[in-house]
Amino acid sequence: MNNYELVALLPMKGHSERVLNKNIRLFSGKPLFTIVLDSLLNSQFIAKVVINTDSEDIISIITDKYDDEVIIHKR
Repeated sequence: MNNYELVALLPMKGHSERVLNKNIRLFSGKPLFTIVLDSLLNSQFIAKVVINTDSEDIISIITDKYDDEVIIHKR
């Protein structure tokens, strides 16, 4: 077994050119990006998740729901 931790980088644009607010639009009752984020956080192979974003809306959702589980890197 290896002794290293994997870090996932999840880039999230605030604005999509074709679909307005795509990443925060509701899909199955929750913001679209949270579906991917939840999958990463539930993986036994991912130790940390870093989200790189320019969106204050995405940052707000992360800080409200995920608190210390995610590292936010603001563009």
